[in-house]
Amino acid sequence: MAGLWLGILVASTLLTGRITMSVFDDQVRVFFLQHMAPIESIDNQCGGPETQNGIRGTVSATRNRGKSIRCRWNVGVKNGNNIEFRFDPTSVLGSATQIGSDCTREWIAIYDGSKADQRIVKKGVCQKDLVEPVAKFCQGSVPSIFLFEGHHAIVEVCSFRRNAVATTGLSQLFAKITWLVSETLFLSRTCGQEFGGVGNGPAAAMTAGAVTSPGFGERNYPDNVLDCDFTFNAPAGLVVRFHTDSFTLEAGDRNGRCAFDALTLLERVSTGDYREVAWFCGKNGPQHLTTTKGTVKLRFKSDPTYNDKGFNITWQFTPPAPNTLKCGRPPIAPLLSTNGQMSSIVGGSEARPFSWPWQVAILTRGSDRVFCGGTLIAPNWVLSAAHCYYPVLSTSHQQYEVRLGEHDLSVKEGPELITGMLKIIVHERFSPDTVDSDLALIKLDQTVSNLNNDDTKRFACIPHDNGFVHPGTICYITGWGETLPTEGFSGLKFAFLNQTTFSATLTTMVDLEEPHRERSFHPANPRDRLRQAAVPIIDDAMCRNLFPGAITDNMFCAGYREGGIDACQGDSGGPLVCTKPDGSFDLMGVTSWGFGCAQPKLPGVYVRVAKYRKWIEETIAANP
Repeated sequence: MAGLWLGILVASTLLTGRITMSVFDDQVRVFFLQHMAPIESIDNQCGGPETQNGIRGTVSATRNRGKSIRCRWNVGVKNGNNIEFRFDPTSVLGSATQIGSDCTREWIAIYDGSKADQRIVKKGVCQKDLVEPVAKFCQGSVPSIFLFEGHHAIVEVCSFRRNAVATTGLSQLFAKITWLVSETLFLSRTCGQEFGGVGNGPAAAMTAGAVTSPGFGERNYPDNVLDCDFTFNAPAGLVVRFHTDSFTLEAGDRNGRCAFDALTLLERVSTGDYREVAWFCGKNGPQHLTTTKGTVKLRFKSDPTYNDKGFNITWQFTPPAPNTLKCGRPPIAPLLSTNGQMSSIVGGSEARPFSWPWQVAILTRGSDRVFCGGTLIAPNWVLSAAHCYYPVLSTSHQQYEVRLGEHDLSVKEGPELITGMLKIIVHERFSPDTVDSDLALIKLDQTVSNLNNDDTKRFACIPHDNGFVHPGTICYITGWGETLPTEGFSGLKFAFLNQTTFSATLTTMVDLEEPHRERSFHPANPRDRLRQAAVPIIDDAMCRNLFPGAITDNMFCAGYREGGIDACQGDSGGPLVCTKPDGSFDLMGVTSWGFGCAQPKLPGVYVRVAKYRKWIEETIAANP
């Protein structure tokens, strides 16, 4: 019916990628009710709803013999956005092979719906020269993409060549147009922001604010985003602190690496030169992260496939953490990833040299291979795993050496301190059958001195008695141990275990040909350079289900359900640390045992250090 106004809009849904969202919102609904061009009676030659809004849609026109084409659609997006039109090259009008069509008889016209006057309201579809269009295309001149600068477009497809189809009953795709919210606008509105530094603009004067992914709060972030940078230039003497309010990107790969969509933190090392410091993906954004440099970038990228809600991250310029002997603060910032992307241990990566300054290597004298690790917690005390030294405690301390300030064990790097042990104190409740209370304190025969001027040696923090880490929290393990996945029981890491009771439980859980195979004293595939990996804390109930009857209240699990990243032989006694809100690290776990290394559904098991804070303090005080 000519001149009929569409008075009722029927909400529909639009499926794009992996998200489903309503194509109507109140803003566009009200606009269309007030400004929508009238819709003529259009037969089935015109494809797609006459009124479309949201983030994406398609319109089309089919030519049948003996019929003209008169199609009109209203397309709208949120005010402030633009519309991108993409023309199908397989259609008659979109084809570039037949140039010279009569533009007075066939065309595509795009009008600015927000400026259309009453002539469109009063007249029907495809009235020549009625209103000046924003763009008009004929066969041979139709582009592949046209960017409409506005939020309401009126699209008309017209043809008055009734005999163009030669065969009776045959139809042709005359035109097909896909429209979507312009990615160019999203990116230009979001990316490239710079805060602080020189200049008179409002961003230069900002000392705090927020950054978001393109389209955040309106839609999922776009595909194929490359180097969407946010640059922060803190005033002299200040650094940048980030905190995540919302963070949902595509998850990492099966090994936890941020290989698809990712947010990367980069710090400036010289003019124009930045290096990557940390990677974030999945649901793990930067939490209370304080940089060590005053000039940094956040860089967002996305790949061509899956996209998600994106991120909203607050930031502020703040004084740096004081360079004191406070525990858990490495002067050389580690290269962190919240999703496993660092190079093992098994499935991890090489650590930034000296960025885990509490890490200790324990070797047999005369050997060049680490058999266990440890953590510096006081000037002359190291916390390690009891099973590393059991049962030859009376003489074992004389055959070992402790190395601090190490990164590459194969070369002399300068800051190394090699010392012996005065005594090894194993927790009195340690059980070789259950591996419960798997802790040992080692008193060094040298005191680590001059820590104020030595960035390669620092203490780790011992958490309080009520220290708790939420399941899913990403923490970090380090060591020089085995780097290839293994099967069979790994009493982690030492061949002492009386496994009669302990392995009987595990054998009922996993059917392996060698259920009692122990981890060797020296790893078969060690690394000379310290390695690290990011692992999530596993819910206690799930941990107990994975190892029925073997988990006590003094243990917890960390790792990936699919395996691939884990501690292994040679890593026993080493640290599992988690970041605190102030950016420092707590020693939440000591690497204890596992069933194989990096095997699916068999994560690493760690001593819950918070349970032993009182024992640690009392033992050190009793052995001055």
